[in-house]
Amino acid sequence: MECIRARTAVHHGINLALVALLVAATLAIRKGLLMKPPRNGFFCGDQSVRYPLKEESVRTSLIVVFGSAAVLVVSVTAEIFLPKGRGEEEEEDSPKKVRRDGSSGGLCCCASRGCRRFPPWAGGAARSFLLFLVGFCVSVLLVELGKVTTGVLRPNFVAACGPDVTCQLPSDAAEYRSDFNCTRADEEEEEDARKSFPSGHAAVVAYMASFLCLFLQRRPWSFGAGGAGRRGGAFFLLRPAVQVLSASVAWVTSLSRVSDHVHHVSDVVVGLVVGCVVAAWAEGLAWQAAQGPRRDDGPGQQQQRDVEDNDGEAATVALDGGKEAAGDKDRVARNGQPLRRH
Repeated sequence: MECIRARTAVHHGINLALVALLVAATLAIRKGLLMKPPRNGFFCGDQSVRYPLKEESVRTSLIVVFGSAAVLVVSVTAEIFLPKGRGEEEEEDSPKKVRRDGSSGGLCCCASRGCRRFPPWAGGAARSFLLFLVGFCVSVLLVELGKVTTGVLRPNFVAACGPDVTCQLPSDAAEYRSDFNCTRADEEEEEDARKSFPSGHAAVVAYMASFLCLFLQRRPWSFGAGGAGRRGGAFFLLRPAVQVLSASVAWVTSLSRVSDHVHHVSDVVVGLVVGCVVAAWAEGLAWQAAQGPRRDDGPGQQQQRDVEDNDGEAATVALDGGKEAAGDKDRVARNGQPLRRH
């Protein structure tokens, strides 16, 4: 049984440190510790920033909690019901079993009292979920960078800020006002009112839904009546149903940001694009990690490996034939009569 040695532990430590650095940078930008949005003004006749305040239909905490839980459940389920290759059923419990991706059958961890072996699906599920979290942080980071760079005012900016300016005369419609103070919001609320572009909710839900759909589409399934080797078995409609459900939730959540007067339509569109692009990138990393390390062999090396594999199979057949012939001779020597084959 292979265990996590010192070099592998260092690699995992470096990966976790990079993830922690990414999370810290994202939180620092989101909280305004590194950058703050520019103080853009508005025209007195601009009606796009004069929408009333409304309570948000979907909260950020609900999106993060339920979306992450859904991806975690799907990751674990995919690893448990992943179809096994030829011969893996008999050798699953073998301590020397090595899968086609170059890893052992399960995740092992060594301590002072010995090695503990985790279920075979634990390593793949943990790897997929970790890459999902990385992509989630990247999407939030890109969104926050866009917010603090552009400083676009939200549709309800005037109602949330309460600027101390007068725009009552008809001649004031073309006046651009930027030297004002907010009377209804503190500093943190004012900064949030200046972070309309792009939509963070749209980017996050698009990322989660796209990652989930791509993850389900690329993984073969073996649950149901078909068993291993059949994609989906009896529940062939379960995967598209989950994909349609996740896409519908993302679409409705994104549209609610416009109806709640929190984002402009352009904010939501760009947020959806950012989430989908990052999801394709992150799920691609998860798919490559699931396939295991590959050697970049040329045609000659690949052909040589194929010949070696064929020679190995031929040698195995010859060895089995030799053993059978030797057994026949031994039985003839004991019985004194030739062996008749039927």
